[in-house]
Amino acid sequence: MSITTLALLNIPEAILDAVAAVAGISDSFALPARCTTITWQTIFGTDPSAINITLEVSLDGANFNVIDTTTATAGEIRTIEVNATHVRAQINSITDGSEISVLVDCKDL
Repeated sequence: MSITTLALLNIPEAILDAVAAVAGISDSFALPARCTTITWQTIFGTDPSAINITLEVSLDGANFNVIDTTTATAGEIRTIEVNATHVRAQINSITDGSEISVLVDCKDL
């Protein structure tokens, strides 16, 4: 697993980009120091018939906690307030679908 810094606030970043419908964890991304609100979006090339994706954050880049979950098969946009240094997405389960993307946009509250 690698870590990529999200250097700028207000710039959407793809933290998960998968072609196949497979469960797995994205790389961990470092958040900007002032990031306090995350808007995250799920996008599908072909909608799955079932999906469970979690957004996870960490204060140390090693121990992650789930802060939000989506099961929307048509994709959705969600916003949460957070105090963390790292973020990642995890596909816990998926049936069908393809070209799965999770975007995050960090903002200063």
